[in-house]
Amino acid sequence: MASNILRVFGLLLPQVTPPPTPASARVTLYHDTNIPNAASIVDNTGLKCAMPKVLARVFASTSFGATTSELVGLSFTGITANDLVAGRLLRVRVWGVSTNIATASTVTLRCRIGIAAVNAVGGAASANAIAASVALTTAAAAKTTVPWLYGADVAIYASGSGGAMLGQCNYAGGPSSAIPQAGTGLTASAALNTTVSNNLDFTIQSGSSSDITQTTVQGGSLEIL
Repeated sequence: MASNILRVFGLLLPQVTPPPTPASARVTLYHDTNIPNAASIVDNTGLKCAMPKVLARVFASTSFGATTSELVGLSFTGITANDLVAGRLLRVRVWGVSTNIATASTVTLRCRIGIAAVNAVGGAASANAIAASVALTTAAAAKTTVPWLYGADVAIYASGSGGAMLGQCNYAGGPSSAIPQAGTGLTASAALNTTVSNNLDFTIQSGSSSDITQTTVQGGSLEIL
């Protein structure tokens, strides 16, 4: 099959730019030359968008226990080469519950992307470049199985062998919910080679195993937008 042809729902979509304009009250499915490996859709007004791709889902409960190791909350191996063109977004969501005691500590979230191998949920973090990171200060009050939602949104700033990416982590609930977020997000982009297959892991790291005694990942997802 030619490299400029995309098969979607059994249909072959040739790459075109600009997209064909459909008739009134209709939409056209096509393959945008500027967004490889993804189907796009356009309506009769010219409004168009690429269809999101869900790369990973977590459907199991994994407990970290009391540890200060940086561990994987969600991972994906094999983001297709040249898929991460400039302007595309990666959206990570992970959720679960945590238990902590009455001692203020930290929880650090990181989203790593690169060619190094990644482990499954609960495994050790990779050595890939950090695309988004933040340190949260936990509340100095005991909480038991409190729910949390952690995530990251990463933008691809430039593609190619000298590509660049930058994102921010976000959170709700968990041991840090009683006080404001501590620290600052990243302000400098990280290097990324989009011409090769890339891997991603979103990690969680407690600053004190005597504070956060249990972190359990219950679900998650990874999308390219």
